[in-house]
Amino acid sequence: WYLRSEMDHASAWVFNTLSTPHGSCTLPGEEVAEQLYRSLEAAEAALGEGDRDGLSEAVATVADLVPPPDAPPALRNAIVQMAGVAQAAADDPGAVCGEGSAEWLAASDAGRQLVVRRSLELRMVVSVSHPEQG
Repeated sequence: WYLRSEMDHASAWVFNTLSTPHGSCTLPGEEVAEQLYRSLEAAEAALGEGDRDGLSEAVATVADLVPPPDAPPALRNAIVQMAGVAQAAADDPGAVCGEGSAEWLAASDAGRQLVVRRSLELRMVVSVSHPEQG
């Protein structure tokens, strides 16, 4: 198997997994990243409804989360970024619900996108026509 930390949208690995048993693993820190991801998602929804209390509640328990020491660098950076966004909302929910809402939403979405796994299942279907069959 292969792990390449800090892959971006411009690079990819292609594996033929359709005819071969395969699996995946969990990286150290994924549970922390999941907590932050879900909390920011809930905070974004609360902000969309103008619910300042809901925003505060969503980020209250995650703003101080830190990545475990053995988390890979890319996941560590994502956790730090998401925790910073959560901390900003916890510190000043009024600003996040006011003039800073668009900037905060963009930062929250950008942080969450750092931990989204993207994969593509690829199957090829070939249609062959013979010249004599038209």
